[in-house]
Amino acid sequence: MLDTNLEIQDANESFLRNNSYALGDCRGLHCYEVHQRIRGDCRVETEGCAAYQAMREKTVVSRVRRFLDDEGETRYAAVVAAPIINAAGEVTGLIESTRDITHRIRLEEKLEATDVQLKRFM
Repeated sequence: MLDTNLEIQDANESFLRNNSYALGDCRGLHCYEVHQRIRGDCRVETEGCAAYQAMREKTVVSRVRRFLDDEGETRYAAVVAAPIINAAGEVTGLIESTRDITHRIRLEEKLEATDVQLKRFM
């Protein structure tokens, strides 16, 4: 969970375990300051950032991020950002979820390549 400055306020066990962090290691840091194995490192920019867009538009935003992992392999992550809105309609924070979808994307690419080959035979 992030505040409106994108500082980490809380994190679930899955995030902490997957990234080898204790909550104290990352609480108070900006989300883009924390290396995340599942989504890769972020650049500090507002264009294309699901968190910024979710806060600005007060709606849930989904993105697929393509990045290189620590071994230089292309990976894909689904990032979903949802604003926390108080009774006055003000954004008070944000919940962000990241999921590794590399396997799914690679299967889709193989399926598409197979489809192209099949169409050649028809």
